[in-house]
Amino acid sequence: MPTVTCTCGTRSDAASGACTACGAELEDLSASKIGKAVTLPMAAIVPPDELARGTLPDGAGLPAAARQATLDTELRAAPRQATLGTGANRVFAPDLEVKPPVLPRPSAAPARPRTPARTRTKVWPFVAGGVVLAGAVAALLVLGLRGGPEARDTVVDTVVPPAPVGPETAIAPASPEHLVAAEHAAIARADRAGLLALLEAGAFGFGPDGTQVAYGANALVSTILATLGEPPPGGFAVVSRYLKIGGEGAVAWIANDLEISGGGRSAVYTTTQLAVQAKNRWSVVACHWARLVPNPIAARLAREGKLPAAAPLRTVAGGGDLCTAFERALASRKDLLGVMSARADVFNIGSAPGERLVGGTVVRRWLKGTSAELKLRAGVVVGFATEHAGWGAANVDYTLTIDGAPLTQTFRVLAVLLEDATGWKVVAMQWSNAGPVPR
Repeated sequence: MPTVTCTCGTRSDAASGACTACGAELEDLSASKIGKAVTLPMAAIVPPDELARGTLPDGAGLPAAARQATLDTELRAAPRQATLGTGANRVFAPDLEVKPPVLPRPSAAPARPRTPARTRTKVWPFVAGGVVLAGAVAALLVLGLRGGPEARDTVVDTVVPPAPVGPETAIAPASPEHLVAAEHAAIARADRAGLLALLEAGAFGFGPDGTQVAYGANALVSTILATLGEPPPGGFAVVSRYLKIGGEGAVAWIANDLEISGGGRSAVYTTTQLAVQAKNRWSVVACHWARLVPNPIAARLAREGKLPAAAPLRTVAGGGDLCTAFERALASRKDLLGVMSARADVFNIGSAPGERLVGGTVVRRWLKGTSAELKLRAGVVVGFATEHAGWGAANVDYTLTIDGAPLTQTFRVLAVLLEDATGWKVVAMQWSNAGPVPR
């Protein structure tokens, strides 16, 4: 039978309820009347900063053994995949092994706090939520305490990477200036779909190399992309060094020098193009890309027979009076002078740096003063932009007497022509050596 020690030191029968020596009332400590303690979640007992340090003050909450058991249970319930960062910068570390920290175990465990049974119904609703919260907090803290898993699982790049190079939604340029801006953006991304959206289906083009003659939009885009090469991760930097736009109604002729750099390389391209407006959208029908060659280098290579050859053009049937006018214009220097427009927005782009003439009067003056002779080679391509505007492309022998000796170079020529009451007139031209030219 259980006994109880009174404050006077006498042990008496617990069931008697009173001390047999002094008669004092004894407290009944039978198991049936001892209140049951409520086990609170770890987060309700231990402040997070103390858990992070791995130490607990004496007398705080459960004994160390109980605290360790509670933490073990909560960590096992925590997700095995840790997520670091938010939004676009989230990095997942799959199957991350989470180990609980080993908490210090004091030699003498503090007494378990007694909680009256009547409080149980008030605390219990918070236990489940506390366990979940404690598990999440403990898992994150453990990641910091462990020093992290291997590098391949914990690399967190907080820098947002550049937009991937690739096709984007095409726009409908509302003006020649918008067309040029859209071209620059598509070139910077090496965006095939973006470039295709800015070309007419039957577009024609010269690339910088002598073998690059493109018939149709797909071939022209492939030529441009081959010229650009593989884009760097952030795309190319495109800088417009010169821009001249002339126009008449729904057509525009555009001269644009582009400096394109990236991936440790840089190049400047001189371009001419004819654009047309249809249904409030501007697009390109013909273009010419070239690398300028200083005249002394071109002359030396021509004498040595080392200039790259220009690929022959295949004659495209049709063209009517446009084709006739273009062929006649390049039959001789005098013929070209006869069809050169006097408009102020005329331009003529030569094959060497600094050979840029603007204004019909200026171009006509040059044609009158030069002694050069022209000869049209076989193979002529022409196309219409509108009923009264078109383009022509050909290889032309250009012979100039230097130091008493004739010197001939074969240039690739793109010309833009407008028809007025007097016939077809040339409003823009570009001449170029076939590349790549040895430097």
